[in-house]
Amino acid sequence: MTTTDIYQKISFEETKKSDSFFPFELKIWDCQISQLEQCSNEQHAFAHWVLSWNTNDKVFIEFQEQRQEMASDKVYLISPNTLHSKWTTTNNNQQIKQTKPHQSLSIHFNLGIPLDWMPPAIYTISLTPCQQKRLLFLFDQLTKNNQSTIQCCFHIQSLVFEFLSLLNFDFQTPLHIDSRILQITQKITQNLSQNYTNDELASFANMATNSFSRLFKKQMKMSVQHFIKSEKIKLACKLLDRKEMSIEKVAHKLGFSDRYHFSRIFKQLKNSSPGQYSQRHPDCHQ
Repeated sequence: MTTTDIYQKISFEETKKSDSFFPFELKIWDCQISQLEQCSNEQHAFAHWVLSWNTNDKVFIEFQEQRQEMASDKVYLISPNTLHSKWTTTNNNQQIKQTKPHQSLSIHFNLGIPLDWMPPAIYTISLTPCQQKRLLFLFDQLTKNNQSTIQCCFHIQSLVFEFLSLLNFDFQTPLHIDSRILQITQKITQNLSQNYTNDELASFANMATNSFSRLFKKQMKMSVQHFIKSEKIKLACKLLDRKEMSIEKVAHKLGFSDRYHFSRIFKQLKNSSPGQYSQRHPDCHQ
């Protein structure tokens, strides 16, 4: 498996001069090639977007009890928190045995609020010959090189933006968020090691605490503190998926007082302990 880690963040700030643009942040967590036969058909729901492309046909994905074959001439964009399963099978659910392995190119990324709050969905995009060549080029580069070049990083980012621009859905629905609340959500997600109080965040928003708390809950459909916990646990899941940090280090990185406190909040939101989550999520991104 080849993994490329990209931590560069691209930000587009909302301006008063035009309402044609809205703020979002692209953060690419990794880009990797994996052997699909190493993955089970267990259901997964990641806290980030996944762009997936397979080099072979006969790969299947299931979402909301609807199964479809993932053709090699298409890419698939999976929105955050979309519960799905992915596997290689025949019609009688026996694993395909072939000399050429099923390989998958996956790019994992976030766009920030509100775009990370799109409804669960799997979007299918038919590839042009030019796009297929670009994906094959990226696949070849990642296969040959253990570490990416800056050109490879730009290539990955350009592909993400290109495929996002082709999605046929309305971004307007989740974007009706008060600019003050949007700024606060960005401050929270960019500083997840902090444990902000409602008073502190209200001060940042230049609002009275009670007014801020009411508006936040109305806009985000949850309390301020629940949102903070939710975003911390989302990042915790990503860190645990990567298998590079211990549970104790993840807890410390996200500002929890100790592993017990972290595990208690994690179980409240994910219905399992961090250890159980890690066991159910092997190092095989889909």
